[in-house]
Amino acid sequence: MATPLMRDDRGYEMQFATNHLGHFQLTARLWEPLKKSRNARVVALSSCGHSMGEVDFSDPNFNKRLYDKWVAYGQSKSANSLFAVELDKRGQEHGIRAFAVHPGRVLTDLLRYMTTDEELNTLGI
Repeated sequence: MATPLMRDDRGYEMQFATNHLGHFQLTARLWEPLKKSRNARVVALSSCGHSMGEVDFSDPNFNKRLYDKWVAYGQSKSANSLFAVELDKRGQEHGIRAFAVHPGRVLTDLLRYMTTDEELNTLGI
């Protein structure tokens, strides 16, 4: 969450890769078993962070634009929500439902890249 610019081995911006592409790839690989169940649920973990950034489909990996860790985080969480909405639409005929959920504020090591002020703000203090 709110990491400095990092890329995975494929060159994808790390927050987008971790928070969205991983969910997408796992769901794609499980698509046939999900369809066979006729009663599957897919939950994408989003957050209110989606309000920090839309998905920039022309440059999701910050190759052409200045990197902003909060915009990148927001983009990844917006992607989670958009993914769930579209998956829910496409999956209904197969009995698959999809949801994007916000788990609430949780104090974890996700805060490791934040300043003290950012931590306090994130925690609502």
